Amino acid sequence: PRCPPRRVICAMLSTLAKVACREAMAGLQPRCLAAVVGRVAARLPASRMAMSTLSAPQMLCYQCEQTSAGKGCVTQGVCSKTPVIAGLQDLQMLYNLRLGQLAHAAGPGAPSQTALHHLVLQSTFATLTNVNFDDAYFEGTLRQSADLVAELEAALQGKAPPPPPGLPVALPSDRKALLLASRPAGLLARGAIVNDEDLFGVIEMATYGMKGALAYFSHAEELLAGDTAYSQAERDEVYAEIFRIYAYLAGAGSSASAGAP
Repeated sequence: PRCPPRRVICAMLSTLAKVACREAMAGLQPRCLAAVVGRVAARLPASRMAMSTLSAPQMLCYQCEQTSAGKGCVTQGVCSKTPVIAGLQDLQMLYNLRLGQLAHAAGPGAPSQTALHHLVLQSTFATLTNVNFDDAYFEGTLRQSADLVAELEAALQGKAPPPPPGLPVALPSDRKALLLASRPAGLLARGAIVNDEDLFGVIEMATYGMKGALAYFSHAEELLAGDTAYSQAERDEVYAEIFRIYAYLAGAGSSASAGAP
C-alpha cells in the first residue's frame, strides 16, 4: 500500500501544532487537556524537583499516560527513563526547534539538507516515549545538531532569528557540563519562561503531536522504495511544513514569537 501522501502528513502537523498554538497566542481559551497538562508542574512538590547530583539533571516528564501518579515523573520514569536521558532528550528537542527555525529562514537553499532532514526526523522520533534511552546516541545527535546550527547560522549571514530560550550559546564538550546545559531545556525551566500554564500546556501538546507525526513520517521514509509512495517534491513539502511549525514553536510563548508565521 502507498504511504500517506504529503497532504495527510501536513494536515496532521498543522492540526496538532499550528492551529493550537495560534489559537493560544491569539488569547482564545485553550482546550481542557492543554490546561491540565500545563498545570502539572504547579502540582508537584518543590522538594521533589531539586537536582540531587550533577549526573541527575532536574527532571519532569509527563508525555505518556503511565506517568507517575498521573502527574509527572521527577526522579525516574515509570518507563525506566533516567533523569540524564530526560535532560538530553529535552535539549535535543530544543536544538531541533532551532534547526527548524534556521531551515525555515533559509528556505529551499538551506545547506546540508539531506543531513538536516535525517537528523531532525530521527532525533525527534528518538525522544518519543520508550524509543531510545541511549545516552551516547543523544550525545552524538546533539553534537551533530550544534554543528548544523553553526552552519545554518553562518549561511544566514547575521539574519538568523533569535534562538529559543534555554538553548546554550555553545554546546559544552564536557559531559558534566552538557548535563548541566540540559537544565534550561527542561519543562520546569521552559514553563517558567512562558509563565502561563494554559499556553505552555498548548505548546507542549503541540510538541508531543509533532513527535508522533514525525514517528509516522520516519516509518514512511523507512518503507519508501524509490518514488513509488511519494515524490521528492512531496517529501520536500512535508519537511518545509515541519520546519515552519518548529520555527513557530521555538518562539511560542516568548516575545520572540511576535509576528511568527
